[in-house]
Amino acid sequence: MIYIILFSIFHSLGLILFITGLQGLIFFLLTPFYELWKKKKLKGLPPFKGKVSILIPAYNEEKTIRRTVESILSSHYGNMEIIVINDGSTDRTEEVIRDYIDAGKIKYIKQPNGGKAKALNRGIALSSGDVIIYTDADSIFLEDTIHKMVRWFSDPSMDAVCGNDAPLSRNGAIQKFLLITTHIGTGFVRRALSLIGCLPIITGNLGAIRKSVLQELGGFRDMWGEDLEITLRLHRAGKKVIFDPSPMVLADCPGSIKSLWNQRVRWIRSYIKITLLYRDMFFNHRFSPFSYYLPVNFFNMTIIPIFQVFLVFIIPWIYMKGYFALMDTGEVLSYLGMLFFLFIAIYSILLDRSYRDLIYLPYGILLILPLSYFYNMVVIYSWWQELRQKEEEWVKIAREEISDQGNRGVVLAGFVVVLIFSASFYLYMHNRSGEQLMPAHMERKNASLSLAISTHFDSWNDWRKAITRILDKKDRGVLKIVGIGAGRPEWTYFKWRGHKESWSNHQKGTGKDMLLTAARAFKKAGYKVAVIIDMYGPKYVQVHPEDGAIRYDGQKSPEQVCLVCLVEGEYGEKVLQMVQYISHNYPVDIINLTELSYYSYSYSPKDLQSYKSFSGNKAWPLTDSGLIDIEDPSIWEWKSSLMEHFIRRVANVVHREGKELYVDVPVSWKDFFRNGRDSGLDYHYILRHADRIIVWNYFYLEDASPAVSEKLTRYLTQHFPINSFYISIGLWGKDRHIDPSTLSQAMDYTLKGGSPFIWITPDYLLSRAHWERILQFR
Repeated sequence: MIYIILFSIFHSLGLILFITGLQGLIFFLLTPFYELWKKKKLKGLPPFKGKVSILIPAYNEEKTIRRTVESILSSHYGNMEIIVINDGSTDRTEEVIRDYIDAGKIKYIKQPNGGKAKALNRGIALSSGDVIIYTDADSIFLEDTIHKMVRWFSDPSMDAVCGNDAPLSRNGAIQKFLLITTHIGTGFVRRALSLIGCLPIITGNLGAIRKSVLQELGGFRDMWGEDLEITLRLHRAGKKVIFDPSPMVLADCPGSIKSLWNQRVRWIRSYIKITLLYRDMFFNHRFSPFSYYLPVNFFNMTIIPIFQVFLVFIIPWIYMKGYFALMDTGEVLSYLGMLFFLFIAIYSILLDRSYRDLIYLPYGILLILPLSYFYNMVVIYSWWQELRQKEEEWVKIAREEISDQGNRGVVLAGFVVVLIFSASFYLYMHNRSGEQLMPAHMERKNASLSLAISTHFDSWNDWRKAITRILDKKDRGVLKIVGIGAGRPEWTYFKWRGHKESWSNHQKGTGKDMLLTAARAFKKAGYKVAVIIDMYGPKYVQVHPEDGAIRYDGQKSPEQVCLVCLVEGEYGEKVLQMVQYISHNYPVDIINLTELSYYSYSYSPKDLQSYKSFSGNKAWPLTDSGLIDIEDPSIWEWKSSLMEHFIRRVANVVHREGKELYVDVPVSWKDFFRNGRDSGLDYHYILRHADRIIVWNYFYLEDASPAVSEKLTRYLTQHFPINSFYISIGLWGKDRHIDPSTLSQAMDYTLKGGSPFIWITPDYLLSRAHWERILQFR
């Protein structure tokens, strides 16, 4: 029964998305005409030269009011006045802008706390502008925002304009999700509604209305949702209201479930109250076409969410009654609904030309299910509060620091819901058809396992165990390659002639060359030998701190050299010398480079100079919080280009000695399609010179299921030659190591994904039980 409940939770959402998606397709047809209409309309308008009054009502806004004022003062539009109405603030709101008040750059009004509407009306009464722009005290204007807002008022028939807004911060999962839905609800939907004269609201953080029209209507009414109410009153009065996505403000948005709940309850309660006050407009031809859209919008906002919850209970009833044909139809429609959502989200982002926001699409897909039911609860609670005539409470958005870690519960909820549904739906379909579930290993492609194992001398008190542990294994033909950890240029497990100061303590404590002894033993046993060379340099960084890598937040790495220092500096030259020495003097087949990932640490002054030269940018791209934006594609390209240059040099040395070159690369867990570019290890670039990449499928460190191995392997086999990569399964975990059963599952899924090339590391964590599971795949 549990899988039917989960099934209904998913498909009730899908059906709702299908219903709303049909409306979205209508809007999709309208948006191109909006762009043509806007271009034609603006082309024929002369410049607007009237005076503009910008009203900023403020109640306890000491944290944000100054940046709002400063952003408006930086506007290109000159003929304007800024009026700040302090609505009884009890904090330092007045003090933080006192210098602007004293300098006469803004008009300042102080009044007892009476609410936003009274503050706006006071500002209107004291304003001298032809057009009133009203905003919030946490909004940041762009330089051209005012100009693009008021240009429409050159047309005498234009009465009001709604501008665009975007989240100021996108630091957490919720804010990234809201960014996607903002593109849909604001940029996409409002374009279409504006074209047909049905814009339902002029947003409270960027609206513009002629002063004469406001005076005619009697100003704002003292109630929650004054921006919605004035919009409906404009429509009732037959005024022309449009939306323009070009004028933009950046504004705070909720970053936690609590903040989001408070905001949405306030919005929905206001929407219910005000719309019902204007219910006489519903389907009234005197106010068409808006009067025909208003009830549809009211139904979408306040009734459909309740219907979605109702469906959760109806679908199990349909199933128990045996109406499978009806369920199959609903299933098809629900998947179409999910596709509609994805299509409209992508289209909306492209329409706003915010191409970089496409990287946040996974948050929209991941959180649409849990947050849609969250919104349903908001609507149900809001109706309950309104019906009880519960007193309204104003709760400001908490402006706390938000991060993805702070939203971990939300992200986890999304993953859990999606994963559990997938499993339950799979069971449901098989139960219906009477099929038996087949173990993964029975479904995998026929492929002979080609296994590689890494061993490290420093994992044992007696270094010789790193050799004997491998040789004692009864591999039965599955083991093909043994990787031996040779250390790094400053800490070697071999007798590097002329560099005795670099020998490790293990190497200094024995008369034998450890690497040579191991390589000969493994070659004699019939294995190919790979020598693993570590790129870290903690001693070098200690002696040359100026060459150390620096993290995006300014923290110095204690062990990694900066990217430029590796590629073009002294340390990189020493790596090349080590590679050449081993390739020439040891009976090995493969040189394997590891620890080359530069995702977080590649931002030293030397790196910046290289980046500026490569990209043409004057500085690192920054996030809204002022940190280096490590998700910027220009950084990925710069790092990958530099790294390719280094790999090319190493490959030339290795291939000249007749050996192969393998390179360890991380998985881009956020998006496989990044192909390691975000870490500076673009798979395509590396494979131009290296013979293979070893892809780190360290799912256990990512708290992921071994099932992700199939998805990863399938992706790689679809985009890269099968013999160009190994899937490396790391046995490490955050709290415990991978147990034999989990290892078996991961290998199972990897083979099922289509690749027989599996690399397991490290050998010292391989117990007898692990090895017995491995031998089942021979």
